[in-house]
Amino acid sequence: VGVVSLSSLNHKKNSCDFAIVIDTTADIRLAGVGALEASALIIEHGFDKLGLERITAGQHVDLISWQQRLELIGFKLEGYHESKFVKGSEVADSVTIAVNRDDFQTIKSVRGGRLWDSSETMKKRIKNLPKISMRERMDTLFKKERKDYYNEIFNL
Repeated sequence: VGVVSLSSLNHKKNSCDFAIVIDTTADIRLAGVGALEASALIIEHGFDKLGLERITAGQHVDLISWQQRLELIGFKLEGYHESKFVKGSEVADSVTIAVNRDDFQTIKSVRGGRLWDSSETMKKRIKNLPKISMRERMDTLFKKERKDYYNEIFNL
């Protein structure tokens, strides 16, 4: 169905990058929850076994639903990057997300010591996610206020 990985391990900073590749031909109803579980398990491995303090990922700006699901395992939106995503002839904006040890520990303590407690519980959490994601909320700031701010500066 796919592959999850931790790469670019930095032992001095106890950090790394997270990535996931999902087979687009897989049944999305199964792949979505399965991909989130696989992500949770490798994040747990990174913090509990490798002693990491921070795990970072970048993704296409339009993966809003997937980003929200990753928020359920601790990832937070940290940055918005214009034209950073390049794949073939497609150039698009991307976002940076990350999970740190403190947030990981908080979520684990609420869920009885595990990041992933069950598919059923996680499906309920997915249904109860906020209707307007943090990435969508950031659009107001980034696309309007940031644009206005820099137009003002560039026209000084």
